[in-house]
Amino acid sequence: FSIINGKPVLTEEEVNALDANDIWKFDRRATEQDASFRDQAHQISDYALYTTIALPAFFAFDKKIRKDWLDLLVLYGEAHGINTYLYFITAGSIDRIRPFVYNPDIELNDKLESGTKLSFFSGHVSSASTSTFFMAKVYSDYHPEIGNKKYWLYAAAIIPPAIVGYYRYRAMRHFPTDIMVGLSV
Repeated sequence: FSIINGKPVLTEEEVNALDANDIWKFDRRATEQDASFRDQAHQISDYALYTTIALPAFFAFDKKIRKDWLDLLVLYGEAHGINTYLYFITAGSIDRIRPFVYNPDIELNDKLESGTKLSFFSGHVSSASTSTFFMAKVYSDYHPEIGNKKYWLYAAAIIPPAIVGYYRYRAMRHFPTDIMVGLSV
């Protein structure tokens, strides 16, 4: 946490010197979101993440999986631990300014708060991905009878992180490339 929390905040001069036109065109649209929806989108992304992290609890309804609940709980914790470590190291060493800082409709006080340099990569999306791909892997391992249908599970595992990513984008917390990297991690 000290890596993340130890980042210096932006100064008013640094904020005023920012120009969205300096951002790659693919990512620039993230700075142009509706500022009035930002807080609501942020809240939705948080709820979607928390729901996704809790999804493996549904394994309790599967008799084959339930018998190994402690081992799976430890593996799940390890997976999230590795993901969190990668996030802290990356976000702690890369200063990518969040999209909302470029938006003229956002108040200066918000732009001067801590955490404005933590755009790369999306920890919300990577955590949601860790949860859903963990579920797909565990389920397909315990149910080999599904055969190649397991690939549908992996395709479905993309949906919750994509929803989280969409709302992180709408909240102007991340650029599309931050979200794609979070999904990959």
